[in-house]
Amino acid sequence: MIPLLAALLAFPVSTTTAGPPHSVAVELVYGRKTFKKVIRLNEDADRYGLGTFTRPPEPAQELKFDAVIWPAGGRALSVKYRIGLFVPRRNGQDPIQMNDSGTVEISSGSRVTVAECGDWKVALTIDGGAAATAWDAPATSNYRLTADASGHRWRQTCRHVGTPDDGINITVGHFVNGRQDVFGMIVDPLKRLPEGFNVRHLVTDDTPLRPPLNARGSAILAPGRKTSVDAKGYTVGLLLETSAGMDAAAPAASAPRQAPKEPETVPLLR
Repeated sequence: MIPLLAALLAFPVSTTTAGPPHSVAVELVYGRKTFKKVIRLNEDADRYGLGTFTRPPEPAQELKFDAVIWPAGGRALSVKYRIGLFVPRRNGQDPIQMNDSGTVEISSGSRVTVAECGDWKVALTIDGGAAATAWDAPATSNYRLTADASGHRWRQTCRHVGTPDDGINITVGHFVNGRQDVFGMIVDPLKRLPEGFNVRHLVTDDTPLRPPLNARGSAILAPGRKTSVDAKGYTVGLLLETSAGMDAAAPAASAPRQAPKEPETVPLLR
């Protein structure tokens, strides 16, 4: 098992909830399948308040979604979220799964596509916004990282939006011709340097159809300039894009985290 499959990220539990209420909706699209869930929550003074899933689904439900939200400045809100989806084999259809966690800044009333990874798309909506909004809207301090992996007559792309002071962890799984394929990306918080950003990353693909991909390391990325790294027969192209708000923001000191609780696992594909 690769590390991406072990668990979703775990965060300490918040004891402080205050501020105005909001609705946060997630929409997952996989081919012709769409999965949706809406939760309502208040702005939280503790940005690290997201713990194990506090809204467990009913047994018949397949999608888990939890979030914590706090003001990011102006109309923008920071949304720290966790998604877990597992659809078992049924009616002759192969099982599918996806896990995603990260932080993104979104204005109230906006809908933003935060991830496009493999055949999956993930969109978040704040307060019922219907119109799609660019990930790099002026009020936000987001970045978008694209990992374009290729090799052994195969190619896959993962594109994800995040904020520089938090990480990204996404895994998507499905079956190809009856064989399991799990593709994903982990990114640590970015470190700002004079020449760009130090990006610690792991891009991985695990399938019996070809040798495994395990591109792990650090790369100094200048925004808008693609950098390629080699990984035993594979090439991974990394492209970092930044919003105007992120370019203008000074790097903030990270608040100390409490010790994480035991992570909650998601069933693996069989």
